[in-house]
Amino acid sequence: MTLKTGLEPGSLIYVGPERTHACAIDIWRSNHHGNLSQKTNDTMRTLTVVSSIFVPLTFIVGVYRMNFENMPELQWENGYVYV
Repeated sequence: MTLKTGLEPGSLIYVGPERTHACAIDIWRSNHHGNLSQKTNDTMRTLTVVSSIFVPLTFIVGVYRMNFENMPELQWENGYVYV
């Protein structure tokens, strides 16, 4: 089997079957790593969207579950609606 090295146009170098299999495994590993990275990026994008929605809501609920007496919104007629 011959592979082009890219050193000179038209130059061919013979490599044994061991090197050919090693190259194929290396290419497969590189493709597999790329696919895993893409899946990880998709998962992180989904988690970012979900957390950007629920973190502010969690903060607001956490503040208003506390028993404050001096919060002006508590005396308003529609205080919770405005929040």
